[in-house]
Amino acid sequence: MQSVGTETDNSGRTVVDAYCSVKEHSEVFVIGDAAVLMNSGQPLPATAPVAIQQGNYVSSVIIGEIAGNARKPFKYKDKGTIAILGTYKAVLQRGRLQVLGYPAWTIWMFLHIAVITEFRNRYAVLAQWLWYYTTRRHGVRLITGVGRNKL
Repeated sequence: MQSVGTETDNSGRTVVDAYCSVKEHSEVFVIGDAAVLMNSGQPLPATAPVAIQQGNYVSSVIIGEIAGNARKPFKYKDKGTIAILGTYKAVLQRGRLQVLGYPAWTIWMFLHIAVITEFRNRYAVLAQWLWYYTTRRHGVRLITGVGRNKL
């Protein structure tokens, strides 16, 4: 965004105001890892949950402005962090709560299934996971490089 004269941070992300807008052009929105928005003196993390919430927020702002409503500042809701560390191992942190190992992995598995919207997709993912974890066959994930097309 330097080419259009907007403020950027050291990583080249566009600095946006509390409405996810470029300060010099309130009609221009920048979200996700292309933007830096300060929250309590710290930039919001460049993660998918932030980008999803910003995308939902910006769409509601645009719809609201068409209807003549005033903007309300973006408020990020930290739902916590969870990361897979290996088979049956994960780490989960939400506020002061921290869960490690198999219990965190189990929570991750159920949360992941819960956010897949269609029942058929939930069933397919669950069936694949059961197959992978019981047989330890992960062939569909394997990238071998054999048979690559050369350009």
